[in-house]
Amino acid sequence: YLGATQLGEPLFFVAAVMGLGTSTGLMSTLQTVSMPKLYGRRHLGATSSAQMSVLVIASALGPVSLALAHSLTGSYTPALTVAAIAPVAAIVLATISRDPRPHEGVW
Repeated sequence: YLGATQLGEPLFFVAAVMGLGTSTGLMSTLQTVSMPKLYGRRHLGATSSAQMSVLVIASALGPVSLALAHSLTGSYTPALTVAAIAPVAAIVLATISRDPRPHEGVW
C-alpha cells in the first residue's frame, strides 16, 4: 500500500503488481481451505455468503475512503498508511484470537 504512492517508479510498480497478484491468488485458496475447517461444512453456504458480503462492502468502501482522504488532506498517503497498518493489525488479532471450532464431539 505504501508503494502505491510511488507507482511511477518501475520497481514499486512491479512490486505492487506482484503483491496484488499473489494476495489475490492466495486468498481464494485460503478461503476454500479455511472456511470448512474452521466453521464446518454444515452451514458453509451461509458462512461463506456472510464473509463475501463483508468483502464486497469493504471493497466498495476502500475507494470511497481513499477519495475522502485525498479530498481532506490533498494526498493519498495518510489513507494508504492506514491501509498498510490494517493487515498487520488483522494478523496480530488472528494470532491471538481463539479457535472458533467447538470442542471434540460437538460437531
